[in-house]
Amino acid sequence: MIDNREIRLKLLQLRKLQHKSSFITCIEGDFTQKFTKRAKETSQQVITNVERELASSNWKLVPRGRVAVKMSFFAKESRVPLVHNLVKYYMDLLNGLFFADDRQVHYLEAYCYVRNREESKLYLEVERLTSYKQKLHHYFVFRDQFGFDDGPDRNSEIQGLRKVLPKAHLQGMVLELNRIEPFDQPGDHSEYFGDFIRNYQVGHPYIIDLGDLPQKSGQSKEYRQRIHETLRAVTERSKVFNPIVVPVELDVQVTPRTLKLGKDLDNIMIDICRPFTEEVLGDGGYLNAFRIYVTDKLPLDAAGGIRMKLLPFGAIQDFSGSVDQVLRKAEEYLEDRD
Repeated sequence: MIDNREIRLKLLQLRKLQHKSSFITCIEGDFTQKFTKRAKETSQQVITNVERELASSNWKLVPRGRVAVKMSFFAKESRVPLVHNLVKYYMDLLNGLFFADDRQVHYLEAYCYVRNREESKLYLEVERLTSYKQKLHHYFVFRDQFGFDDGPDRNSEIQGLRKVLPKAHLQGMVLELNRIEPFDQPGDHSEYFGDFIRNYQVGHPYIIDLGDLPQKSGQSKEYRQRIHETLRAVTERSKVFNPIVVPVELDVQVTPRTLKLGKDLDNIMIDICRPFTEEVLGDGGYLNAFRIYVTDKLPLDAAGGIRMKLLPFGAIQDFSGSVDQVLRKAEEYLEDRD
């Protein structure tokens, strides 16, 4: 049980966190991608609107610091656009407005849903990485300390259902066993990385090691081919995901060395998502969302590596909503006891 002094301290920390600098906006209008006829016109409209809102906000260009970017796409189209292509287009527009270099982005989250609306909308949030990491830290602490559960109970009795459940239903149930864990976040989390976590990540059937980025010029073709072969092998050896026929999401960890090798997060996702679509997804399957971030404490043998985990449909949006809900509950709880 925590005492009054600790309650007041945590309450002050939460209130201070709420006033951290961030920028949130809604960009309305049809989505587009690079190299399309509408790209140039749309780019200028988006930049003009964002600059106007930035002028009346407290956000300033971050010349060197690390940032977190979240994009929530709600499309009026009849089918879900390729989320990684949308992210690439809008990330290029943000460069120079919110940060000076794409490699300052150490956390990137995006999801896309189809909605029956008159026009498409993008909800954009940009904040300092330190602020986002503090939110996650408080979230996991309060969730565990105060017993705020953030999700439904998971059914792990899958083995006997393979022969009786339709493929899509079975895949959905298996994916529901995966969730975003305390060590699935940006930064240095060495307290989580003992032998158990190392063995957990290496042995988990749906955490996939994609290896290193190209170390020097001329290795890009080999690097992309390796990703194709790794993902193809995942499908071939799986008794459940061969191929995936339901919406799926990805949680991707990279090490700081990957950014030093000249790849920013949105480009790494392009390298992953294209072969993932070709090698892993079947009819009915599509990539609904992803989160990719720099973690300082992957196992030593993944010094330049990329590690990917499969998540169920809606997991990333549900996690973001849960963070907000738990922090709000925690503040109410602490205010009642202050």
